[in-house]
Amino acid sequence: MTAATAPGPAGAPARLPVIDAHLHLVTEEMVRRTVGRYGTLREAAVRQARVRGRTLEERLEALRGVTVEEHARRWLRAFDEAGVAAGLFIAVGEANEELAAFTAVQPDRLHVIGSLVDPRHPDAPRLVRTFRARGLRALKLYPPIQRFLANDRVLYPLYEACAEQGLPILFHFGITVGAFYDLSYASPLPLSAPVKEFPEVTFIIAHFGAGFLRETLFLAYHTDNVCVDTSGTNNWRLFTPGAPSLEEVFRDALRAYGPERILFGTDSTVWGGYRHHILREQVEVLTGLRRAERGRVRVLGRIVTNRSAREVFEAGAAHIPEERVRMGIVPRLSVAENLVLRQYRYPPFCRGPLLDPEAIFDFARRMIAEYDIVTPSARTPARALSGGNIQKLILARELSGEPGVVIAAHPTSGLDVSATEQIHALLLRRRQQGAGVLLVSEDLDEILALSDRIAVMFSGEIVGTVAAGEADRERLGLMMTGQRG
Repeated sequence: MTAATAPGPAGAPARLPVIDAHLHLVTEEMVRRTVGRYGTLREAAVRQARVRGRTLEERLEALRGVTVEEHARRWLRAFDEAGVAAGLFIAVGEANEELAAFTAVQPDRLHVIGSLVDPRHPDAPRLVRTFRARGLRALKLYPPIQRFLANDRVLYPLYEACAEQGLPILFHFGITVGAFYDLSYASPLPLSAPVKEFPEVTFIIAHFGAGFLRETLFLAYHTDNVCVDTSGTNNWRLFTPGAPSLEEVFRDALRAYGPERILFGTDSTVWGGYRHHILREQVEVLTGLRRAERGRVRVLGRIVTNRSAREVFEAGAAHIPEERVRMGIVPRLSVAENLVLRQYRYPPFCRGPLLDPEAIFDFARRMIAEYDIVTPSARTPARALSGGNIQKLILARELSGEPGVVIAAHPTSGLDVSATEQIHALLLRRRQQGAGVLLVSEDLDEILALSDRIAVMFSGEIVGTVAAGEADRERLGLMMTGQRG
């Protein structure tokens, strides 16, 4: 897929449109039709099946009475709100007629990926040859649910049909939220043979392989027709040895595949709506992964150029993010758990591979008292705190390790006067203890009150640096328009 760039402001680089390569169209009829194919499964298993903790009927409640056309209109509104140019949709089970009606509402924005009840059926190649005429842009295959291996030569006529029609094939390997699956079919490695034998077909692996990242990376070796998509929370990482961070996953994928073979996706569904947070999270991860092309970055004498966020922290840098709820805490975790997010891997908070709850809560109680965090208890979910207390929680976590460098981005945005004064006092205290504080702010009063030196940026470049004692609003204002100081 390619996309033209949209013009940005005068003098600014062009802005690429967002194309979401992994979305889900779900209707009540699709779900009931799929469940009807569970005939070979035990009744008790079907009755007890849960997807994301909810029963079938509970999940169908939001779908009742909604037509395919209304689904299309809802998704177009969601795209407009999120700034998404277009998206590719997968259906539940085989629902090619509904997909055709869905894309017909606005074909240039609502792209669809067809599917098959049984890809091994002798009629499957003929059905795929009808996809283009129906507006279907690709084929989805789901080995753990459809229970086949990608190198089964029975599938080769299907791959041949995709080659003739110029259809990419999206594979979902690995773990899945589906109610019934067989993980003996979950590895992407059997795809290695078809990838070589059908070089004209683009094969896409969803969710970085959904727990099979290592195997997915192997498929990049000496191939140029394999891509990966980034869709969803990628919470398969929690069930992978070492629980790699999203930054680490992206770094490995970029090294193996390069940016041109990585497709963005959110895995959004009707139940959760468009997942703005996935879009923002992945943009922020990629921004953090932007590799320096020249020069070096040092933290307290240690070179951290192109190192991970964890390595930068371990070098002595702390970070107060701009979005305290989205990026500063894990809202559902307790205050105590959020306070040790930086240090839970190390003693005294762990003993071998196990966390030490007593040490964690002892530390949390000290931080709550020292930083005056107003909370019912250390066990309270962080999301229950006020904005000011969330910010104090973040400062307690970041500053408790006595960092030598503190990067604080808009640390008082949206806070009341009392909370702002408390945050300022904490930053000044750390400065007085010998740390360097890099304050990023648009509040001139805050900048003039706290800073020793002020650097002004315009269009991504520092246009001047002045001592705080020599700065005034007029001079700073001119520099903010690009005039060099």
